[in-house]
Amino acid sequence: MRAICGRAAIAVVADHGGALPADEQALRALPGVGPYTAAAVASIAFDRRAFALDGNGLRVLARLGAVRAPVNRPATRVALHAMGLALVPAARAGDFNQAMMELGALVCTPRAPACGDCPVRAHCAAQAAGMNLDELPVKDARPARQPVHIACAVVERSGRVLLCGASPASCWRGPGPCPRRWSPPARRRQARSVRGVRSRPASWARAPSRAAACATSSPS
Repeated sequence: MRAICGRAAIAVVADHGGALPADEQALRALPGVGPYTAAAVASIAFDRRAFALDGNGLRVLARLGAVRAPVNRPATRVALHAMGLALVPAARAGDFNQAMMELGALVCTPRAPACGDCPVRAHCAAQAAGMNLDELPVKDARPARQPVHIACAVVERSGRVLLCGASPASCWRGPGPCPRRWSPPARRRQARSVRGVRSRPASWARAPSRAAACATSSPS
C-alpha cells in the first residue's frame, strides 16, 4: 500500500503540478486508485457529482430496487452504480455518498435491518413486495478453495541463492521464489517429508553447485 501511495503521489506531482485532481476520471488514472476511491474523493473533497459504490451502498440499492441478480457479477454492479448515480444530487454529492454508507452500515444492515427506522422505506421495492431482506443482496456462491502443493528447491552457491522470475499467472508477485514444481496429490506425502532450508534473497542464474529440497503448500 505504501508503494502504491508513493506512485500515486509521484503521478500527482508529475502530471498535476502537485495538486490532487478533482475530476473522477483523472483520479482513477492515478496508480492504485480504484473506482470507489476516485468517486469518494471527487464527491467528498471536491463536491463533484459521482457515486461511490461500496458494500453498504450496494446492499441498500439492491433492496431499494428489489434486485435479484447476483451482485458479485460485473453487469449487476454496473447497473447498481448507474442506479446510484441517478440518485446523486447536483450539489452536496459527498454528503449523499456518506449518507448512503451510513444508511447501509447502521440501518440497512446485512441481517435484521431496522426497516422501521429507515428514511427511505417508502421507496423500498423489496419491502413493498414483502421480500425477505436478509436474502438480499443475492450473491453467486464462491467456488471452494483447493490446496496447492508445491515442491521447491533451494539452490545455493557462495552464499547466494537462485531465484526464478514469477510468471504472470503465478500466485507470487515481484521477484520469483526458488525453482519449484507443482506436485500432484499422489506426491503430497513425499513433498511434505522433505525438510526445509532457510535461504537469503539474491540474484543468481548459473548452474548450482549444490541443492537442497524443501516443500510448501498454499491455497489457490
